[in-house]
Amino acid sequence: MLDVFRSQTKSLFIYLILGVIILAFILTFNTSGPLNPGGGADVGELVTVAGTEIGTREFSLAMGFSAPAPSPTATGFDKIQAQRLYERSRMPYSGVASDLFGLTPFDGDVPPVKSEKVMTELIESILVAEAGKKLGLGVTDVELTTRVMRLERIFGTSFKDDQGSFDPRKYDIFVRYTLGCSKATFESFLRREILRDKVAHLVTAGVQATAKDAEAVLAADEARPKITFIAVDADVAKSAVKVSADEATQWAKGHAEDIKSAYEAATARFNQPEKWRVRGLLIDATWPEAAGQQDPKDDAAQKKDIDAIKADFDKVVAGDVEVHGPKGADGAEGSTKKLNDVAEADRPNWLVNHFSEVAQEKSRHTMTKDFGGQFAAAMSADELANAPFDAAIAKAVQSGSVGRLLGPFKTDEGYWLVMVAAKEAAKSTDLAAATGELATELLIQERAGKEIDKVADGLFALAQKTPKKDLAEVAKAWNKATTGSDSGPLAALPAGPIGKSQQAAMTGGIEAALGLPPKADDPDSVAGLGKVTGLGSAIWALTKAKPLASKVFKSADGNRRFVVQLAGAKPAKELSEDDKKAKAKSKKDMQTALTNMTRLAAWRSYVKKLIADAEGAGQIDRSSAWSEMVDAARKRYADSVKRAPRRPALGAGSPLQVNVGGKSAPIKLNIGGQQDGDAKAADKPADPSPAPEGAKPAAAADKPAAK
Repeated sequence: MLDVFRSQTKSLFIYLILGVIILAFILTFNTSGPLNPGGGADVGELVTVAGTEIGTREFSLAMGFSAPAPSPTATGFDKIQAQRLYERSRMPYSGVASDLFGLTPFDGDVPPVKSEKVMTELIESILVAEAGKKLGLGVTDVELTTRVMRLERIFGTSFKDDQGSFDPRKYDIFVRYTLGCSKATFESFLRREILRDKVAHLVTAGVQATAKDAEAVLAADEARPKITFIAVDADVAKSAVKVSADEATQWAKGHAEDIKSAYEAATARFNQPEKWRVRGLLIDATWPEAAGQQDPKDDAAQKKDIDAIKADFDKVVAGDVEVHGPKGADGAEGSTKKLNDVAEADRPNWLVNHFSEVAQEKSRHTMTKDFGGQFAAAMSADELANAPFDAAIAKAVQSGSVGRLLGPFKTDEGYWLVMVAAKEAAKSTDLAAATGELATELLIQERAGKEIDKVADGLFALAQKTPKKDLAEVAKAWNKATTGSDSGPLAALPAGPIGKSQQAAMTGGIEAALGLPPKADDPDSVAGLGKVTGLGSAIWALTKAKPLASKVFKSADGNRRFVVQLAGAKPAKELSEDDKKAKAKSKKDMQTALTNMTRLAAWRSYVKKLIADAEGAGQIDRSSAWSEMVDAARKRYADSVKRAPRRPALGAGSPLQVNVGGKSAPIKLNIGGQQDGDAKAADKPADPSPAPEGAKPAAAADKPAAK
């Protein structure tokens, strides 16, 4: 076939065929890529802003530089992350500086339809850039190059050749095939974005929350009352219930079935298998921590290490080296001897003590290393066969004696040396022998529920005798009188601060951060206690002079009683260095948070006026093509909303209000010579109807008018 073409190269027919092929290629070729998935030619302008046209190529470029909108049908943490990025960023993949990342133009909820969001941001960009030109600002080639080179990291590509020099060909391919546009369109777009960013710096540079602003918010938080409380429930009341042997015997006569059921439920308690207390030493696939490395060792190296440790231990057993004996009953250090010089009956204890010292120094098992390899609980044969040990270790332990070194054993974790520290014989108690004990427990449990109020009232009466004494001391006194020990069942616990923190009020709290419905404010809901009727107002009424609440409070489910006291603040002179550092950090963090919020408010105020003025002057003209495009996008979104579960609207607190002493106090900003209060938060969700309006972006710019 090629021979025919070559022989007819001067034929008019061949010229016509090649001409048709070339013409078809020119007319049908289009560039498409991740940022222009639709491909095709530019169909013309979508929106005209102050004489500047936004065409489909530029719009597609901006869409690709923007974060995707989360699907209404999406769920879980992935949706929360996607929603945060979508709502709190503006074209994050365009190389924008990190400090301008979150300067968005939206005064309320962000439009859920991505095309609406992006077009609003383009309108903002054009108007702000025009304002920058009037200020005499411009963009140098160096600034453009710097912005372009940021895209290497964002898109995981390189514009350099093998020698590290800029390669124009690689850059051309990236713009044409990845971005799907011409270099002229792309570079014009970036120049305008850079100009917009310069204006943003000018508008927000002077906006700075002061240290006093941060102190006011933190002071308001510190003014929120904190409490100490003692909770009394049935388990606590059991300690106050006394049952004699005769009472238990009489009760058992009429409750044989109850006792039998309790016995069967506590089979493991009354029938315990033989158990062993063991110590272990692990050499795993990590280098010694002292070397500060985490490179994997080969298996042979691990085996060599564990064999060396075992060889040293064998020398101790043989009496070749001296070792430390166990500490005395008074805590005094034991003597140092060779094992042959130790009484035979004491040798197992000496070997266990030596193993403990070696394990503490060389074991890589983090849970037991600091305790000399000692596992907290005695283990049965079945328990020994489970991780971190295995069946081979369980079998060896069962036949081993106290003080005998076992192993090494190869497991999934590495190599183990194991030593039996003690044995516990199997125990079995039949129903008849357990009846008295179970009857006493069941009778106490039966009476305890009726004793809760009595115990709580007695505790409250004890606290009233010295109302300014810490409840911790009151709890100790009750425990001592009731059980004979200070560390009895009662404990004073901290709770609070009470009410919503000022930072949560300003930002919407953790619910807003996670994209969850706002948490309803309930004055009677206290962290650690739950909802307790009347408790909130009672806590706010407490003072240093009268720190003890005037009554015992009951939980909503009726199962707990609370004695409550205002917690004393720690005087500044008692603050440790760590406390002082933490307080200074909190102040700095709060100042940064306030600065970010006020900068955003300043920017939105500036953009709001620009867009409103442009709308009023008729400078924003939306074409019928844009109207059709956004209507179709809204319909698709509305259809997807119908298939997804609805989520309540997010509440939003004022970013510039603090609550001091129960009164709302605004933090005033001076923006452009004017006092600017807080930005209003939208309190209604976007309407998921067939044509949802979304949110108004700082001005009414969301209703396309046919051109």
